Amino acid sequence: MREKEEHGRDAHATAWSIKDLQRLILTSSTYRMSSHAASPNSDPDNQFLSHFPRRRLDAEELFDAMFATRNIMPRQPSGQPLDVEKSKGRALYVLTSGRSPEGLGLEVRKMLSLFDYDSSGAPIAERPTSQTPAQSLFWLNSPLVKYYADKFAERLLKMDRLDD
Repeated sequence: MREKEEHGRDAHATAWSIKDLQRLILTSSTYRMSSHAASPNSDPDNQFLSHFPRRRLDAEELFDAMFATRNIMPRQPSGQPLDVEKSKGRALYVLTSGRSPEGLGLEVRKMLSLFDYDSSGAPIAERPTSQTPAQSLFWLNSPLVKYYADKFAERLLKMDRLDD
């Protein structure tokens, strides 16, 4: 780590610098790597997990991913009926029972409607997908996202050898 920055300031005495962080990220070898497979024939069946096909998550999957950061959603064996008591915080049950985090029920419903959830219950072959500025602003400003981010940070800070 550099002891002095370019302008002679002590690196440890200054606050976090977004510009320095961006410079570090953009000049890293990881950032400069390509996400494309080296060759189409190198791992065509993805046996070595060399790539992951990108796909858009549905609204319920987004909510469940945030909920999973709390590490309280146990995995359940596939091919068996879902144990509702073990999964009561998942989007499906939050929608039907109102079991959202305290005071955030409205935020959950706002999130689901922003990300193309159809509350009518009518079967549809393919869900419409939208990309709106409101979706980006949701991730920046929502109390729901802040709630789950805070819970995730609390969980991380309880781990050994981790600090702020």
